[in-house]
Amino acid sequence: MKKIFLLLTLVLSTVAFAQYSTPGNYNSYTLDNLVTISDGAVTFEGDYYQFHQDITISPTDTLTIIQQGVLSIDEGVLWTIAGVLIIDGEPLFEIINMDGFANFLGIRFENSVGSSINNANITDCGGIKLVESDVQFTYSQFHHFGQDYSTATIDLFQSNPIISHCTINDNAGPAIASGANGASSPRISNNTISRNVSSNGNYPQINLGTSSGMELIVIDSNIITGQYTNSGGIALSTLAGGNLNAVVRSNQVYNNRYGIALIGSDIDAEVAGNIIVGNNIQNDPMLGGSGINCYGGFTNVAILRNNIIRDNLWGVTIQLNAQPNLGDGSSDSPGYNSFINNGNGGAIYALYNNTPNSINALNNFWGTVDLAEAEDFIYHLNDDLSLGEVFFDPMWINPVGVSVEKSINARLVPNPASDFVILQMAETSKIRIVNLEGQTIFEGSVEPESSIETRSWKSGIYIVYLSSPKGSNTIKLQII
Repeated sequence: MKKIFLLLTLVLSTVAFAQYSTPGNYNSYTLDNLVTISDGAVTFEGDYYQFHQDITISPTDTLTIIQQGVLSIDEGVLWTIAGVLIIDGEPLFEIINMDGFANFLGIRFENSVGSSINNANITDCGGIKLVESDVQFTYSQFHHFGQDYSTATIDLFQSNPIISHCTINDNAGPAIASGANGASSPRISNNTISRNVSSNGNYPQINLGTSSGMELIVIDSNIITGQYTNSGGIALSTLAGGNLNAVVRSNQVYNNRYGIALIGSDIDAEVAGNIIVGNNIQNDPMLGGSGINCYGGFTNVAILRNNIIRDNLWGVTIQLNAQPNLGDGSSDSPGYNSFINNGNGGAIYALYNNTPNSINALNNFWGTVDLAEAEDFIYHLNDDLSLGEVFFDPMWINPVGVSVEKSINARLVPNPASDFVILQMAETSKIRIVNLEGQTIFEGSVEPESSIETRSWKSGIYIVYLSSPKGSNTIKLQII
């Protein structure tokens, strides 16, 4: 019996480590080619392809998938691209685990030059790793990833990928991340990134370390919405050393633990034109809730301009010796940030300078046209003599499209709601309800005690904007 047991162990081990590599003869292959030459490692069954073993595209080879179809990868299987992978689905190519019980291990690009994935839907995956590989991802979907192979859905090491017009949602870890020592400069633009970090770990949805040489990290025109209380929006960090150069612009960041965080030293960033709203989901001001947080040394010198920062627990917080520039009157740093209704504990905190340094914050809108009231919204030298002064005069007192009205009393009942919600308020108001992707779901004029049917709405968080001649209010509505 002992000899039989050892034999079985050997056979099982051989199966577990079985793998197939393409010939490495500078050829271009299709999935049909692999079915023919892989000796059963790749099969076509019914109407889908299947990987049964670890598959490697060798350094000199190319695999091209230009078709509509399905590739099912068995549980625990790793797909490595050391050569080139080109996917261009027509209209969509799916990569899944057909069994549905567990993830396939993952996809690894290693020293891959020229790989691109377009019009693909990838799910049931343990993670995608890029190692010295500048892959291009466009018009693709990544969802229901685990963390079997990498912490993030797309994990970068010394790689500068393009990730554009993709949907990255409902994954266990961050959407996109790079290691502290894996200098990478991705260009992340026009993506919808939502409800990631379902593991509820202490991660942001975009979590990047040092940039690559003089290459900029670019995070542009994305919609980033959260659901889990420990997950932030965007974090750029150099806590393990190195430099970071970045542009973070025109993003919409909603409903995270915090909006945007710049953490460490030697950070040169421009944070411009972002809409940062309702990042208070954890609701603990001692642990998060900042629209923008700058934390680190004297060389953490981001320029913050033209941002709308609203309904967070804090507007902008500055810690240790960070020295962001919120407006110095120059063309490079004009200010024009709008701070509206950021606060906690019954107080408004538009800007909290928790450093001994002076901070320039000229030409910003502080939610008021009154200089003395703006002073009340800014925490600095006048509140604690150990802190540096914030220079905020002159103010920007008339931003187009921004209300300076007082808040009106309004309630939504029930909240959470399912089939309907009743608006409890004193006067007729205009209403606009948007989802966390920024889409308007309902808009119009409503009477007190009006009922709005929500039966057909998807479960999730919605933002309700109310306005009347007497003021305005913003309320978070949950549909279950």
